[in-house]
Amino acid sequence: MTSVRNSTGDSQAKGSPADRRWSARLAMNVPVVLKDVNGRNVPSSIVNMAEDGLMIEFDPRHEITTFSIFSIEIEAHCNLQCYAVWTDRGRAGMQLTLPVHPAVLNRLVRRYPLPMPGV
Repeated sequence: MTSVRNSTGDSQAKGSPADRRWSARLAMNVPVVLKDVNGRNVPSSIVNMAEDGLMIEFDPRHEITTFSIFSIEIEAHCNLQCYAVWTDRGRAGMQLTLPVHPAVLNRLVRRYPLPMPGV
């Protein structure tokens, strides 16, 4: 088995139960608002995304618990449904309920690139 780093930075054996990621993450910086089923809004940013999931960063004063269900509106035409699979000090891994088409991912990466260091 090979070793990989998961989105929390921990080393995991590829294919182990703790490594559930099977698609590559694309880095981006997309400002979004998570909306939970009770109408609560959590301002956040998508920092990486794949066809089946994404990682967000948010103000840790907002509480996000695992398996909380959210919707995320990215622009007017892209609404995603997801749930939190892990949270850690202002970051959360979200599993999408339906996969995102690769063309949508590529468009988001081009439209919302990571900021250049020092700029």
